[in-house]
Amino acid sequence: VFLKTAVWDERQRHGTVLFAYPASYEDPAAALFDRSATLANADQWLALRMPALPVVDRVGCYTYVPAADGTGTSVMYAVADTLGGDRPPQVLLVASFANAGEDADARIRTLSVSPTVSEEQRRLIRTANGSQCRSGYAPGLIFDR
Repeated sequence: VFLKTAVWDERQRHGTVLFAYPASYEDPAAALFDRSATLANADQWLALRMPALPVVDRVGCYTYVPAADGTGTSVMYAVADTLGGDRPPQVLLVASFANAGEDADARIRTLSVSPTVSEEQRRLIRTANGSQCRSGYAPGLIFDR
């Protein structure tokens, strides 16, 4: 919902819950938001892109890779269909989570965006999802090989 809503209040509400601040947004190609940034709070997402439009059309193929041990960082991969224009048609989202206490929810510390996917990332996503992702979503970024 965070990336798909055009309603700023909704994006802000989800941004408050999803991210551990300060949070890093890494998007060197400006594939989704206009620039990379370190954000002190959910309100700073507004400075990266105007709230009147959704950021993406669809997000799917969620693949969670837990930390190898209790001190490492867990990662979640997802693929997003962008709104097009001068942006790539699909991007890989990589969310790295801050370590959380035993009874706490893990929050995203870093969200990275890439118009490419490594072979290892592709393998992890395919292994977790099979020949297509849930609900029949089969993004070319992952399955066109």
